[in-house]
Amino acid sequence: MGLEELRAEILRNAAAEAKRIEREGEAGEKRVLEEADAYRKSLLDRSRAAAEAVIRAERNERLSSVRLTGRKMVAAARDAALRAAVEEARARFLSLPESSPKAYAELLDGIIRAGVAEAGKGAVVHLNARDMKRAKRVPGAKVAGEPEGFAGGALVESADGKILVRGTLEDIFEENSGSVRAFLNASMFGAGGK
Repeated sequence: MGLEELRAEILRNAAAEAKRIEREGEAGEKRVLEEADAYRKSLLDRSRAAAEAVIRAERNERLSSVRLTGRKMVAAARDAALRAAVEEARARFLSLPESSPKAYAELLDGIIRAGVAEAGKGAVVHLNARDMKRAKRVPGAKVAGEPEGFAGGALVESADGKILVRGTLEDIFEENSGSVRAFLNASMFGAGGK
């Protein structure tokens, strides 16, 4: 084998080696590109999932905020409606002397009798101007000379001033306002008030 043949053999081997290295390089490049593409897809999927989780959390937080605001608005509206209904019931109760004179006369008589029984003999009955005309004489007690400014009912004071029985329409309504509110709440919004 001559020098020329050796040179040709080396060139062929070098060319074959270069082709083999080129093929291995192309295969390695393809593998690296596939791995990079898989990593990119994985990263994109994780980013998409993270973004969706953030969006879901934000949406849920906003919905919760809107629901809470809505519940507060409903509660405020119900409370305002209930307060108005209680105030209307109060106004109607205080107008009892004009709207139902006979029923009011019986109520006033009962208030005075119960007050005098509690305050004792010689009690002083305080009435408003309208009721002073109706109840000029009260057995076992005397009617105070000056009229009071309440809507109706009576204040009955013991002779020594130590006992005061409050039986004005305002006092009666106030004592029962919790029951009135509960009744109106149940009537307006159902048994649970919701």
